[in-house]
Amino acid sequence: MNSESEPNPATSREGASPLPGRKDVLKLGAAVGLAALGASCGPIRTLRNTLRRMSGSFDVILWRGTIVDGRGGPGFEADIGIHGDEITAIGNLSDARAANNFDCTGYHVFPGFVDLHSHSDYVLFEDRRAFSKIFQGVTTEIVGQDGRSPGPFTPALAKSMHAYLKKQYSVPYIRDVSDYYDALEELRPALNVKTMIGAGILRQGQAGYNRRKLDREEIKNIRKLIESGLSDGACGISSGLEYLPNAHSDAPELIEMCKGSPVYSTHMRNEDDRVIEALLEAIRIARDANVPLNISHFKLQGKRNWNQIHTAFQVIQEARKEGLRVTMDRYPYLAYHTSLNSLFPIWAQRKGIRPSLKNGDQAARLRRDLESKVQGIGGYDRIHLGVVYSRKYEDYSGKSIAELSRIKGKQPFDLMLDIAGSGSASTVVFAMSPENLRRIYSDPFVAVASDGSALPPGMSGRPHPRNYGTFTHFLEMIRKEKFLSLEEAVRKCTALPASIAGLADRGQIQEGYKADIAIFDLSRLRSYASYENPVRISAGVEALLVNGEFVIRNTLFTGVYPGRPLREVVS
Repeated sequence: MNSESEPNPATSREGASPLPGRKDVLKLGAAVGLAALGASCGPIRTLRNTLRRMSGSFDVILWRGTIVDGRGGPGFEADIGIHGDEITAIGNLSDARAANNFDCTGYHVFPGFVDLHSHSDYVLFEDRRAFSKIFQGVTTEIVGQDGRSPGPFTPALAKSMHAYLKKQYSVPYIRDVSDYYDALEELRPALNVKTMIGAGILRQGQAGYNRRKLDREEIKNIRKLIESGLSDGACGISSGLEYLPNAHSDAPELIEMCKGSPVYSTHMRNEDDRVIEALLEAIRIARDANVPLNISHFKLQGKRNWNQIHTAFQVIQEARKEGLRVTMDRYPYLAYHTSLNSLFPIWAQRKGIRPSLKNGDQAARLRRDLESKVQGIGGYDRIHLGVVYSRKYEDYSGKSIAELSRIKGKQPFDLMLDIAGSGSASTVVFAMSPENLRRIYSDPFVAVASDGSALPPGMSGRPHPRNYGTFTHFLEMIRKEKFLSLEEAVRKCTALPASIAGLADRGQIQEGYKADIAIFDLSRLRSYASYENPVRISAGVEALLVNGEFVIRNTLFTGVYPGRPLREVVS
């Protein structure tokens, strides 16, 4: 259905304006020079794009697709003309020509998906193709999540981070957001990247993993780093308050960090038994700092907490009524993914999770706290090993703790300590409600986000399927359950997350916007990634353009790398 050669003229469409004649182009060309003298960049761009449209010549034309533009309105059939990295014409381009043509007849044309919560910060340096994401239709990733970001670092922290990152991911020396963007510029990944600033990294640079209040001078140092990072193009502050060292940050500290930020995006301090308390804290921080709030991977873990969804939305709606912008993101799965160590209480993590803890002075407390956590989850059979770093247990990826306990003849508590103390593992934990998932996605201010990474095919272990299937699985779910329209579902993957991240010219198919475009054959749409076999590429993306260049064409990777760091300052 695709053509590299000159296209056949598009069929005439009622209401679509034809291209003007060449004389009109010359007249407008004379006017542009005069108008541009006193015009701002916006009007200049509008005139430039109008002139390009009138010229009838484009770099790329996407013909006859059903366009769902990302704003939530009904789809419509039209052509799209692209110059360089910009969309410059939408409508009937039957009289136009382009060097590069793609027939979208029978396909749906969406804005490229914006993954609002990504952990691809460093893995892109291992494999810049980003296969697990681009084959879902993702064109932009927002990294620096959960309080961990690629800068800005203090000099001492930059040095220690470099020793790890160079060995693990071959990442060059990074001191700040600008260095990270420079490294991405040189790398040229397949998709775009923008980062947040992690509150945990900021605290670690001043106090390491020590549990204490930061003094005024340390807060002052942090403020300087934040101002530098935002001016370099970071898009907000993130926190991960269930992880060390960010768990040591209290609300006043986070309020100081968030002041002047475009958005505060938080992995809240608790997502199970104390989720309402954590939600109230997040709202307080955003309100007192006078910034919008985004709640990362919003969920209520554990069956005993599922009915708190009603209270949670009452709290959120009240905050909105009072003028606070509250958004959320969520992946479309009922299991979450985290390190095995994070299932243990924070006080035990500070000491280092090791088998000897079961014989220490606080062994009874540790057992009680862990058993309470597991009881809330629903049992050890709901905790499965994901990617296993422990050589002792590396052959048991995918097994539940309950099953492995029977295989090894160990009590689950002792087994978890042994795994943690011998290299640890990630876990996939089944603890969420399908009814709550639908309720969450029904809120108009909830975006789709993977909470995953851009991973290559063929990796070992069993990561969460969200890395390979979040967006395609979401679209499949909507098609099957029909609690949202296709247009609203696309908005949650595009314009909404772009707005939250402050991306002014991405996430919509509009003239003047960047040509990040996903072309789907919805008849082939399928998320193949499952919990049993999570390392499988999605189907349905017929073509994908990033900054006006084809990364996927005719379902195949093109070997082109047009991605870039998004350095624009967010106002």
